[in-house]
Amino acid sequence: MKKRIFIITFFAFVKVSAFFAAAGSSSGLTLIQPVCARAASMGDAFTAVADDINAVYYNPAGLIRYDRREFSTTYIKGVLDFSYYSAGFHASYKNKYAFAGNFTAFSAGEAEIYNIDGSINNVKALEDSVYTAALAKNLGGGFSAGINIKYLSSVIAEEFKNEACPFDAGILYRKNTPGKRISFGLCLQNMGANLKSPLAGDEGEKLPQINRAGVSYTSKKYGKNVTVSADALQFSEDPAFKMHFGVEYAFAGKFSLRAGYKTGYDLSSMSAGFGIYTNDILIDFGTSMMGVLGYTYNVSLSFKLKPAINR
Repeated sequence: MKKRIFIITFFAFVKVSAFFAAAGSSSGLTLIQPVCARAASMGDAFTAVADDINAVYYNPAGLIRYDRREFSTTYIKGVLDFSYYSAGFHASYKNKYAFAGNFTAFSAGEAEIYNIDGSINNVKALEDSVYTAALAKNLGGGFSAGINIKYLSSVIAEEFKNEACPFDAGILYRKNTPGKRISFGLCLQNMGANLKSPLAGDEGEKLPQINRAGVSYTSKKYGKNVTVSADALQFSEDPAFKMHFGVEYAFAGKFSLRAGYKTGYDLSSMSAGFGIYTNDILIDFGTSMMGVLGYTYNVSLSFKLKPAINR
């Protein structure tokens, strides 16, 4: 059996990548990368906005806030050879409960394995799969609460498999008045589990826990909606707060323009995007700057399976 000697180098690569993307997290890269073009173009300032199927990534309490059966899929072309894909479904019951299921896949491209005998093998460097089941409940008085149960499977070099079952919990308050809406949201993510790995010992490796708090304000006048939002994030391995800001301008009932900005990150900072809507189909596009590494590109396609209230 050929002995593989690339492990240390590869793990250094994975940890550096996770550091840039997760602000200090050491594992579970996919768990801190929301896969949503609309929110990404708003600087991922979505904890209090949380008004579509992608609330599952930011605050599951938001799933109760729209009467819609919806299917959505997203693709992200990341930096280097990174890529993400997701697909999800949402349904609600009498505005009392909401349910969602989601699948996310991440690929880090290929890696070369140098064997002792001098031969080289090409393998899939890292592949993650995340399965999420979400439940939200309307608490009345403008409040809702939600929870995600997640299963993460991470395979390194097609050989080393890691697993974890963390959960998220969130709460949302939304107040609607004529011509405006204000929302506040809180969400704790990736709690209750370590990543079980044959390389990490009995206790496993800590997952990147995230504390999110957000506020958003929407002005509705003359058929045009303007939403501004702000989030504060704190990662378990980096106590410094990261700030996210976003804005969305929706007009003519069919188009949206978006922009966002983040502080506290070495790479990701500015983002922008747009949305195009028909009666049953929503197309969202977003791009984010990643410094010297270039740009990421997000495309989402959603299908409304039941008439819905406006965002």
